[in-house]
Amino acid sequence: MKMLAKEDKTMEIAISGVWQLTEEETIREECLKREEWLMNYNWEKEKQARTAEENKKLKGRLKQKNSEIKRKNEVISQKDEVINQKEARIAQLEEELQKIRRR
Repeated sequence: MKMLAKEDKTMEIAISGVWQLTEEETIREECLKREEWLMNYNWEKEKQARTAEENKKLKGRLKQKNSEIKRKNEVISQKDEVINQKEARIAQLEEELQKIRRR
């Protein structure tokens, strides 16, 4: 192309124009690639932020559920103690009843 441009001024102008267009297209492609990369980067950052927020919420709910379970286990333990006391009292009363029947 350069050889043709040397021989003809019109050809030189045309080739120069084509060269500029090609160069501009290359720049445009690079800009588009950069924009695409930035969009992907920002999307990934947003995705990570959403995931972190979801994890934080899940940890909060898990902590709340664990507290509920702990509280319910304490209530169950208290009720088990009451049951044990009542069973002991029943055993004691049955023993007394047996003594009374033997008389």
